[in-house]
Formats: sequence, C-alpha cells, structure tokens
Amino acid sequence: MNFPVVIKTPNSRLCRDANYPKYVEGFRKEGRTLAKISQNHHPNIVRIIDFFEEDNLPCLVIDFVKGENLYHLIKNKGILSESTAIDYIKQIADVADALSVCHQNGL
Repeated sequence: MNFPVVIKTPNSRLCRDANYPKYVEGFRKEGRTLAKISQNHHPNIVRIIDFFEEDNLPCLVIDFVKGENLYHLIKNKGILSESTAIDYIKQIADVADALSVCHQNGL
C-alpha cells in the first residue's frame, strides 16, 4: 500500500479472559458495521480497509489518522488554554454527527 494504515487488534490481556470468544465476535461485528458505514465516506469515521486473522488474532486494517491522542496531549502539556480547549470542543462537536451515525448502526 502507498498510504499509512493502522492494524487494530483486541487488547492482548483479553486473550486470557473467559469471555474472549464473545469479545472477538463483537470485534468482528464492529468491523463489519464500520466497513458498511465507511462506504459512505463519512468525514469523521475511519475507513475499514481489510479484516484478517493471524494466528487466531483478529485484525482490522483502518486508515491512519495523524494526530495526538487528547489524553496524552493533556498528560504531557497539562491544562489547556481556553482557546485551545474551545478548538477541541468544536472538533468534538463536528464528530457528534459521526457518533449519531454509529449509534444508529448499533455501535
């Protein structure tokens, strides 16, 4: 591929959980649902590119979204300025439509 992607897998600690098979089925269902939603190219929903299993580990291949995790940003920089916080709040509001689409599709 000529573009960056992310491979999402279940948390490795879950493999030892008795409910792991149920979690894996939910992970597969999430992948199928997101693949269906992402066909419409929603600007705030990542595209599912592929799903595969490697050594019984389910893997979702999704678009890479460049940026910093908000949790890590705050942890590293501390309290955000009011203007920076407002910018992030506006971005989160833009995502509200994407959240609505996900909820309408059972996610």
